[in-house]
Amino acid sequence: MFRHFIFVFALLLFSGCASTQQAGSTRRNPSVITAEEIAGSSVKDAFEAIQLLRPQWLRTRGVSSTSSLEAIEVATYVNGSRYGGVENLRNVPAANVIELRYLNATDATTLYGTGNLGGAILVKTK
Repeated sequence: MFRHFIFVFALLLFSGCASTQQAGSTRRNPSVITAEEIAGSSVKDAFEAIQLLRPQWLRTRGVSSTSSLEAIEVATYVNGSRYGGVENLRNVPAANVIELRYLNATDATTLYGTGNLGGAILVKTK
């Protein structure tokens, strides 16, 4: 009987500790910026949204080889089409953005081919 009581007590104790996330709160995805997140900030373009909400996306990835000392830049795609470097995202109004998504180099190369060694930022607009 006493063992049964201890078992039930331990079960209740651990089940109460299992969920530390508060009700009503949402976890943000480190690879996605939603329109809701953008609307909750005071940014004017997609570049500023990334700079404020996920600045790690903008970090260059170092040099690609010893023969070239150029840093590997993150590529950008707007609605599936290549859009150039990250600075071009200053031309995408924040109000038009539905979603921003970061892809690592492997996923970006799989989806869009070579030329994505720094990863890619995908922009979905209205």
